[in-house]
Amino acid sequence: MNDELLVVAVILGGMAVMVMGIVLSQRGKEARLAAQRDIEISIESGLRWAAVLLPGAIIGPVFAGLYLSSIAPWPRQHPLGAMALTLVSSLLGLFIAIKSSRTFRRVGALRYTPARLELEVDGTLSSIDLSAPFEMIEASSLGPTDMQLQVLVFTQHDKEWGFSYGLPISRKPQGDQHLPRPIGPLLGGEAKVIHDRLVALKLARS
Repeated sequence: MNDELLVVAVILGGMAVMVMGIVLSQRGKEARLAAQRDIEISIESGLRWAAVLLPGAIIGPVFAGLYLSSIAPWPRQHPLGAMALTLVSSLLGLFIAIKSSRTFRRVGALRYTPARLELEVDGTLSSIDLSAPFEMIEASSLGPTDMQLQVLVFTQHDKEWGFSYGLPISRKPQGDQHLPRPIGPLLGGEAKVIHDRLVALKLARS
């Protein structure tokens, strides 16, 4: 196998490992939340995510490029090693940027207890009393890059609010309605754990 094919194989292998890691991390997060009585899910700003990811994706390759230029001509003699170093540096930069910016990205939270569901975003609080009757509409919508979203809309005492969450790979939205745009803040796929509990509650009352 020539160097070009090895480089392609390394890139594809790295992408496959990254996707698998994301899937396993998501499933693990859902399992941990499902084991809890009370659940709190952080809500993060998409703009702040972009502000974090852009420098995080750049800083790793920049440092790798500076290092590789200091050990010339090794990169030209070992293109596969240079590519692997750049890829690892990029992933490490993203990892550090994401881990160190959680507080900056957070703008609210979705909180569930057996008695109450609360959504707080930028200081605005919406809630429903789970011990009293409420309506829940399940619908689908499309998010960024045409990602499938699950949309939930709640109504109680003439007050309506809702949120959307991204569906993990291989999962389909519940509900027959399709909305032209998502409602409320966009959460991660772990919000499905709360959704499942609300569905079980509605079924128990029907």
